[in-house]
Amino acid sequence: MSLMRIIGGSFVSFVENFSHRRLRSCTSLGRSNYHPECEQLINKQINLELGAAYFYCSLQHYYDRDDVGLPGFSTFFKHEAREELTHAQKLMQFQRERGGDLKLQDINAPLHRDWSHCESIAESLKVEKTITESLEKIAETADLNKDYYTNDFIISRFLPSQYKDIKFLASLLARIQMAEGNVGVLLIDQELARRKIIDK
Repeated sequence: MSLMRIIGGSFVSFVENFSHRRLRSCTSLGRSNYHPECEQLINKQINLELGAAYFYCSLQHYYDRDDVGLPGFSTFFKHEAREELTHAQKLMQFQRERGGDLKLQDINAPLHRDWSHCESIAESLKVEKTITESLEKIAETADLNKDYYTNDFIISRFLPSQYKDIKFLASLLARIQMAEGNVGVLLIDQELARRKIIDK
């Protein structure tokens, strides 16, 4: 008599039972002191970062169009898109490490396909401020719930670069507003093309 026939019934029953329980419960065994509200906010943050990457990607290709022709702006927004995608990936990895449930959400298309220079930078500044406020909320929620690891992760790895980005975009917007005509914008474009990119 084969081994499978001897244990067949109980083995099949065990597998079905185990699979059923596994499907019903997705709670990670490695989860420790990870507050559900933090988990939810991290998922929301991932969506914001991916949405920002999508937005910056659209600006990159707008400035690379032959009827716009500002390669410095295009390169700048290409870097911004990559940075936001990297942030989203780091947050996904963090969610996995903490035993959280990653829930990806829909990403809305950018509102415009054509931009003035001031509009594109002003909207970028708005995006970065929204992202920063959301990160601050995660850090605050983590602190209130004594989730010190999440608090430190957000404060040390995300917020410093956010504040730098906001300052840079605010200064860039002011300079574009002061630029006299297309010559001033072209000079700013050349400066953006020469700007050293530091991965964050």
